[in-house]
Amino acid sequence: TFVSDVAAGVIDRMSRDHAELEHQRTAILRLIRDEEERFSATLRRGIDILEDTIEKTSGKNISGTEAFRLYDTYGLPVELTREIAAERGFSVDLEGFEEEMDAQRERARASQRFTADEMDANLAATLAGIPTAFVGYEALETETTIGALVAERVATESVSEGESCAVALAITPFYPEGGGQVGDAGEIVGPNGTVAVHDTQRIGEATILHYGTVTQGKVAVGDEVRASVDSDKRVATMRNHTATHLVHSALREVLGTHVRQTGSLVAPDRLRFDFSHNKPVTSEEIRRVESLVNAKIRQDVPVTTRQTTYQEAINEGVIAFFGDKYGSEVRVVEVPNGVAFASAELCGGTHCHHTGQVGLFTIVSEGSVGSGTRRIEALTGIASEEYVAAQRTRLQEVSQLVGGPTAEVVERVRSLSAEVDDLRKRQSRSQREQARESLDGLLDQATNANGSRILAARVEAANAEALREMADSLREQIGSGIVVLGAVVDGKPSFLAMVTSDLTGRGIHAGNLVKQVAALTGGGGGGRPELALAGGRDASRLDEALELARSVAQQSLSG
Repeated sequence: TFVSDVAAGVIDRMSRDHAELEHQRTAILRLIRDEEERFSATLRRGIDILEDTIEKTSGKNISGTEAFRLYDTYGLPVELTREIAAERGFSVDLEGFEEEMDAQRERARASQRFTADEMDANLAATLAGIPTAFVGYEALETETTIGALVAERVATESVSEGESCAVALAITPFYPEGGGQVGDAGEIVGPNGTVAVHDTQRIGEATILHYGTVTQGKVAVGDEVRASVDSDKRVATMRNHTATHLVHSALREVLGTHVRQTGSLVAPDRLRFDFSHNKPVTSEEIRRVESLVNAKIRQDVPVTTRQTTYQEAINEGVIAFFGDKYGSEVRVVEVPNGVAFASAELCGGTHCHHTGQVGLFTIVSEGSVGSGTRRIEALTGIASEEYVAAQRTRLQEVSQLVGGPTAEVVERVRSLSAEVDDLRKRQSRSQREQARESLDGLLDQATNANGSRILAARVEAANAEALREMADSLREQIGSGIVVLGAVVDGKPSFLAMVTSDLTGRGIHAGNLVKQVAALTGGGGGGRPELALAGGRDASRLDEALELARSVAQQSLSG
């Protein structure tokens, strides 16, 4: 609990200037403790895997690939890997590890758009000199001028049909990705060509780039163009963004004021909302959140925006997001109080003018995405209506399959499920009875060796559990001995080896025996000294493998 102890001291010292820290003390410390415990568990697992790797490694060197796997998959720092390995007399290929890290960074870069940090100095200077005026709150299209074109991360004077490019405009209605909201799509139409814009990003402090492809003709720096946002996508995105504010307030009302947004995705087709909460949200809580949001939508109250100073907004209780950067002037998006809750957040995104424009709000999933963080996925508007219609269609299909009206589907499914469980229990009992019957006379096949008995036989068994039950029954009857059973399960050979306790004390190991037997059929396995299971691939060699088991057991007892 080292970090949580430190955090408690930080809260004591800083809460005089940041009162919200004291208000959230319990939630903050609980989340930090949970995270410490999870990290410790992950670290222990990584160390266990490293220990296992060291045991299996020939030579005295842990490869860079293996060290990277331990770091990337199990969170084990390479410094700790090197320290533990050194205690065992092993070294770590750090150069190989760095090569793997470089390869991962390159893969990450290749999957992303270029950023200001990745530009050469000339390109960065060019774009910095072309500030973009954003008019997207008021308009979805505008007359403007192409200030710069970028193709293959190089500034160019023109781009022709079929080529991809990034366009800097003097004025734009396109919203650049930010605050969880995706960048706008649309088109830029000039006198000689058209650019289909599929994404919009902010580069640096003042420049907005429009990423797209020239679909017709040619565009050039200096062209007078008309920039038009795809209105359907923008409006759908606005619905989802306003809904994220409503769901945030609803969650705080239902779950408590400790709930804070930790991330979001606002796209035309869906919204994703991450929030701080340390346990699953119940079905009833989900229903209440959904109900509160839809109640606010039905009120059709105005969604307003205003500019104020950051400090004034905080003093008013407006929600700001820890870690986000804010200037001295901020934009506040508000939904007034009424029958349900009120919402007031700092936000630069685009929103509906009235809550009624959001349409139907439907939560489609809720789950964990990390320690103390939950995620809700939801739909609004037409997407929500289509989802509800699809669910109704599925319900009707299920109703037809189970033979009852939709109102009785749940009870009918419960009844059918109970019948299936009963049939499974009967089948299991039948299989056990058949297994017991197949054991009759089986011990007559056993041979004697040095006062113990050896049985290696083919049996009929539905699964590994049936083999275990057979072995338990034989253990009670055989006294001292080794049993290897083989069966074809789902077309593949399965084996079980059982060694009585008096023989395991002499070093005879069921796991080693069954592993050797299964290898003959192209498989493997293992287990405890007294009981072990294995599987193979080639069922045609089952009898041959059992003959090998008989021979190995004979040698073990003779030795």
